[in-house]
Amino acid sequence: MDRSTSNVKAKVLGLKETALLGGWVEALSEQVSEEEDGTVSLKGVELSSGNARRRRHIHHLYVTDTRDIDAIKNEIIESLKEFLTQRFLDQEDDIDLLKPFVNLQQSVDLKEVHKQFFKDLDLMELGMEYDDVLSMEDIEHFRKLSLRERFQRFVQSEELPNLKVAFARILAAKPHSADVERLISCSVALKSSGRSRMLLETENLNLYVHYNMPSLDQCDPKPAVMSWMNERAHRARDCPKRKQQQYFKGIFSEAAKLEEKLADCEEEPAKKKKKTF
Repeated sequence: MDRSTSNVKAKVLGLKETALLGGWVEALSEQVSEEEDGTVSLKGVELSSGNARRRRHIHHLYVTDTRDIDAIKNEIIESLKEFLTQRFLDQEDDIDLLKPFVNLQQSVDLKEVHKQFFKDLDLMELGMEYDDVLSMEDIEHFRKLSLRERFQRFVQSEELPNLKVAFARILAAKPHSADVERLISCSVALKSSGRSRMLLETENLNLYVHYNMPSLDQCDPKPAVMSWMNERAHRARDCPKRKQQQYFKGIFSEAAKLEEKLADCEEEPAKKKKKTF
C-alpha cells in the first residue's frame, strides 16, 4: 500500500504538467475555443464576451467564475494529494518500522517490531529465527522475492514457526477502512437521546468491547469482576423496599403480597360507598 500510494501521488502531481490522456481536461480543451477579442465559446455556444464586463449579483459574490482554469486544476490536484497524505498519515510510523523487517535488513529494530505487532510471540525465538534467515547463502536472492513468495518459503520450512506467523499477519493485513466504517456505524447506533450524558471514555470502552469481544464460550468474566472489586471500596446499600416494586411481582413474593394489599385497600372504600347508598 505504501508503494502504491506513492505511485498515485506521483501520477496526481504529474497532472500539473501533462493532462490525463483521454481525460476531461483534454476533452474540454478541444471543445473550447477563444477568439481574438477574448470571447470564449464551448461547442459554438458563447460563454463570455471579451468586451462585455461581467456583473455579479450579491448571491453570486463568492462564485469563482473568473478564475483561470490552471488555478482550478492546480487546486484540485493539490487537494487530492493532501487527502492521500492525511489518509495514510497514521500508518507512516508503522510502515517505517516494518519495512526493514519485511525486507530482512540488519538495521531492523526487532524489539520494537515485536512490541508493536508480535507481542504474543517469543522475542528470543523470533530473533534467533530472524538471524538464521539473514545468515542464509542466498539471502540477496531471497530479498528480491515478493512478500508472498517469502512467506511461501517460510511455510515450506519447519524451523521458522514464529516468522511464519509474523509474515502471515503482515500479508493478511487488509488495505482498506471497512472495519473503521463499521465501527463508526456502531458508534452512531450507540448514541441516542437517552444517552446524551454518556462520557466519551464510556463510549470508547463500549466500542472496544464490541470490536474485540470474543465468543461467549471464550469469555472469562473473572478478571473484569476482580478489577471492579479492587478498583475502590463499594458501599453496600440496604434497600428493603426494592423487592416490593410492582414490576417484580413475578419474581419476589413480597411484591405479590404488596399488590394484594393495595387491591384490598382499593376495594374497601368502594364497599363503604355502596353501603351509604
